[in-house]
Amino acid sequence: MSKFSTTVVLDQLTDLAKYISEKEIIPNFKTSTHVRKSDGSPVTPVDAAVQSILEDRLPKILNVPVLGEEMPADKQSQIWGLRDSGIWCVDPIDGTTNFINGIPYFAVSIAYFSGGKSIFGLVFNPISGEVFTAEEGGGAYLGDQNLSNNATRHARLELSLIHI
Repeated sequence: MSKFSTTVVLDQLTDLAKYISEKEIIPNFKTSTHVRKSDGSPVTPVDAAVQSILEDRLPKILNVPVLGEEMPADKQSQIWGLRDSGIWCVDPIDGTTNFINGIPYFAVSIAYFSGGKSIFGLVFNPISGEVFTAEEGGGAYLGDQNLSNNATRHARLELSLIHI
C-alpha cells in the first residue's frame, strides 16, 4: 500500500461518518426495530445499513478489507487474519442499546489496523456532532482539542485516585 496522509484520511472519515449519520442514523433514532443476536446484544436494520455503507466506502479511502461487528464470526476471523497488511475495523453503531432507547450516547466507530496494531481511529457521536480521533504516536483529539496533553486533568485524576 502506498503512503497516505493520516490527516486527510481522518478528514474523509469524518465526512463519511457525518454523511452516514444524516442519511441513516438520525432519521431512525428512537424508532428502529431490533432483534437479538446469539450473544443477546441488540442489532437493528440501521446497524446493517451503516455497515454496508462503510464496507462500500472505506476501501475507496484506503483499499483494504473491512471487518464489521455485524459480520458472521467466520468472516470476521478471516479478515482479522489480514490485520498485518491492513484492515478497517468498524462498529456501525457503537452503543446500539442506547440508540434503540433514545439515549444520545452512541457512535460510529472506525479504526485502521496495519502491522498487527491500530494505527488511527475515529469515533463520531451523531447526536452531539463530537468527533474523537486518535493516531499512533500522534495523540487523541476531540475536534481540534488535544486530549493527550491535558496535564491538569491527569493530575486531578491522579489526586482523586490517591484518596480512594
